[in-house]
Amino acid sequence: MKSIASIIKEEINIYESEISSHAYKRIKERLKTMSNNNDITSQEAMNIDRNVNNIINYNFNPNKSYGIMLGRFNINPDSTLTTTRHKTGVYYEINSSDYSDIIKDSTGNEFWGIVRGNKLITVFLRKSIQRNTAEQPRNMGGLGVDVVIDDFNLYRQKSKIV
Repeated sequence: MKSIASIIKEEINIYESEISSHAYKRIKERLKTMSNNNDITSQEAMNIDRNVNNIINYNFNPNKSYGIMLGRFNINPDSTLTTTRHKTGVYYEINSSDYSDIIKDSTGNEFWGIVRGNKLITVFLRKSIQRNTAEQPRNMGGLGVDVVIDDFNLYRQKSKIV
């Protein structure tokens, strides 16, 4: 007979897997919409998609949290999708009416992901000018994570060396 603790652990693992697959599905949908609207090049979309896929399949330290830059893209200022003008430029904006959406309301020209407990839990936009605050706590404009990764491929190569 299974213990209650093992049943709870199985349920948590199923839930966490669904979060990662939901994140992957939502980012693929968003990239497709942006590509179809000429808001992102196919190369930019493929790069972001590849990074998301690599992150979902990577074995992170489950005791640490990670903020990972998934990719940058150039803004189409004539977009029919939502863009916002900021004092530092024009940025793509995602507004989610569905609060269960993995891609929350965000504005920027970079896609970022947060990994906690070895699972991709959210994907969002961030402005490249915010990069200098990424390591700080959330209440100071940062990501509130233990490790910030600007280039996942470089991070993966370095972790193989260690």
